[in-house]
Amino acid sequence: MFATLSFWCACAALFVAAHLIPPDRLRLRAGVLAAISLAGIIVVLDLDLRQFLLILGSIAWVLGALMVVKPNPRGATLRTAVLLVAPVLMLWTVGKIATAHEAPLRWLFFIGSSFLLVKAFSLIKDRLEGKVAALDPVLGGAYFLFFPTFLSGPMHTYGEFRDTLAAPEDTKGQFVDIAFRFVWGLFQVNVLAVALGPASLTALLDFETIPAGHVVIGAFVYSGVLYFNFAGYSDMVIAVSRAMGIKVPENFDWPYLAPSIRDFWRRWHITFTRALTAHIFMPLSRTLMRVFPGRRFLIPAVGYMATFVFAGFWHGATANFLLWGAWHAIGLIAQDFAQKLFPKKPGQAAKPNFALMVVKTAATFTFVSLGWILFVLPLDHIARIR
Repeated sequence: MFATLSFWCACAALFVAAHLIPPDRLRLRAGVLAAISLAGIIVVLDLDLRQFLLILGSIAWVLGALMVVKPNPRGATLRTAVLLVAPVLMLWTVGKIATAHEAPLRWLFFIGSSFLLVKAFSLIKDRLEGKVAALDPVLGGAYFLFFPTFLSGPMHTYGEFRDTLAAPEDTKGQFVDIAFRFVWGLFQVNVLAVALGPASLTALLDFETIPAGHVVIGAFVYSGVLYFNFAGYSDMVIAVSRAMGIKVPENFDWPYLAPSIRDFWRRWHITFTRALTAHIFMPLSRTLMRVFPGRRFLIPAVGYMATFVFAGFWHGATANFLLWGAWHAIGLIAQDFAQKLFPKKPGQAAKPNFALMVVKTAATFTFVSLGWILFVLPLDHIARIR
C-alpha cells in the first residue's frame, strides 16, 4: 500500500489540509480530512459503489443513532450490542463483496472493516456511558475514516482524535526524527519481515506432512515476522500522521521483552488491548462481581476467557483463532494462580534479579511464540504435524 502513488497523493492532500486549515476551524478541518480520507480509501482499495455505500451507511448509522440516543450508563453494554447489529451486517457484506473482488488489496477490506467496528464499539460505549459528552457528526466521520490509520490502526478513541485535531502536535524541528521513524518502519516491513518469512510458519502451509521441529522453529521466526510487519506498519503510520500534526497513540512497546503474559499484552497492539480491557473485560468482571461476590479467582478467569476468545474471533471466525484466544486466556489464568500460590510477603522489598528476569522473559516469549502456531495454522494443518 505504501508503494502506491494514490496512497501518497492522499497523504499529501491530508498534509496540506492539516497545515493550511487553522486549528480553530475544527469542523472544517475534520470535514476536509474526512473527505480526503474517504477518497483515498476508495482509490487505494478500489472500492466499488456497493462497498462505498455500505461503509458510509455503517458510519452514518452509528453517528445518527448516537445523536438520538441519550447517554445512560445503565444497560449501556446491551444497547451497544443492539446499535452494532446494523454496521456488523453492512461490513460483513463489504467483506463478502471484497472476497469476490479481484483487486490486489482486497484482503485489506477485512482488516479495515474490523478496525472500523472496534472504533464504532468504543464510540458507542463511551457515548452511552457519558464519557463523550458531545458528539459532532463531522468529527465522528473524520474519526472513522482518517486514512493513515483506517486499515490497521493504531486506533484513537474519539476523544483523543478530537483533541489532536483541535490542538495539532507541533513538529517543527522534528523532521529527522519523523523521517527516521518512517524509514525504520519501512525497513522492518520490507527487509526484516521479508527476510524471515521463508523460515516462518507461513512457509509450512503447503506441506503435506509438517515436521514438528520445523513448526517450533517456524513459530519463533514468525514472532519476528509478525512483529516487524505490524510494528513497522505502525511506525510508518505514526510518522506520516505526525508530519500532519496529528498525534497517533503508540501501538507497541518492546513486547517480546515482557517478563509475563500480562505485561506482554500491555505492550502488544496497545490500542486494541485497551479497547478489549475497557469494553469487554472490565464491564464483564464488574457484572460477575455483582452476581458472584467473593469469587476473586473465578471472575478474572471467566473475564480472560471471554475477552480473548472474542479477540480470536475478531481475527477470524475459525477454530484455530478461537483456540489461540483461549491459549492466551489460559496463560493469564495460570499467572494469576501462580501469584496466588506464591504471594509476596507483606513488606518484602522487591530485589532485582537479572537472571530470574531473563528466565521469565524467555518463558513468556516461548509461550507467545508457540501460540502463533494456532494463529497461523488451521486445525487440519496442525493435525498433519509429525
